[in-house]
Amino acid sequence: MQDVNKQLDATAFLGVLRNYLRQVGDGDTLTMESNLYDLGLDSMAAVNLLLELEETYQVIFPEALLTESTFETPLALKSAIVSLV
Repeated sequence: MQDVNKQLDATAFLGVLRNYLRQVGDGDTLTMESNLYDLGLDSMAAVNLLLELEETYQVIFPEALLTESTFETPLALKSAIVSLV
């Protein structure tokens, strides 16, 4: 669990998410409470993000977590990952 928490450091985690947000540039602010959909996360990007998160954190998202609310904010995603380890 400690290794996952270390990997889920907010700065590093937000860096991963940035790659999937069309409307966030390098200088733009992204916080753990940012709405990912407002920042350009679409369904295709969400699927690709899901695959990267599963591989990176060695988890499998169950169908129950494949909801809009799970992917709404970085904090919601982080909480989902922590609940799976």
